[in-house]
Amino acid sequence: MKKKIYYWAPFFSNIATVKAVINSAISIKKFSTGELEPVIIDIFGEWGAYKETLIKNNIQVDKLGLNKFFKKKKINGYILSRYYQIKIFFLAFFPLLNLVKRNKPDTLIVHLLTSLPLFLNLIFKFNTKIILRVSGLPKLNIFRRIFWKLALKNIKFITTPTEATRSNLSKILLNKDIFLLRDPIINLR
Repeated sequence: MKKKIYYWAPFFSNIATVKAVINSAISIKKFSTGELEPVIIDIFGEWGAYKETLIKNNIQVDKLGLNKFFKKKKINGYILSRYYQIKIFFLAFFPLLNLVKRNKPDTLIVHLLTSLPLFLNLIFKFNTKIILRVSGLPKLNIFRRIFWKLALKNIKFITTPTEATRSNLSKILLNKDIFLLRDPIINLR
């Protein structure tokens, strides 16, 4: 039976993480000799623009079906982006919980808007291995610091794409293993 590796990476604009997730899924498909199955979670239709690439590379997409709640796909501005992050947290809470309980992924790689999967894992302690991918240095206010201290106890490990991010994060998150894992490059063009 194939091991399922799910990706949680909801996004509002075309950022580097999108390509990193796609390339990571393609790499798993290409180099795992068939024992691993990558699946991208589509929260509100954000992965629709990449449908052709995902189909071409035989990458599964599991839809949470929240499209009707998110008419705008591109969000600009700090306040509006925070509003949509909170909206995703509450609207995707039960759909993501049900997806993880129903499909029992072996691994969930958490890229963007990490609070929901980390919170669900903290409360429900999934049997799924959680890998946190941190691509930039997070601003840890007192609330985030406490939350991360609690939530990170239940994750397998943290990865970063650069040595600078790994080093900076190591200073903030003492006693936590943080690994350098560069973004995959599939096509040099």
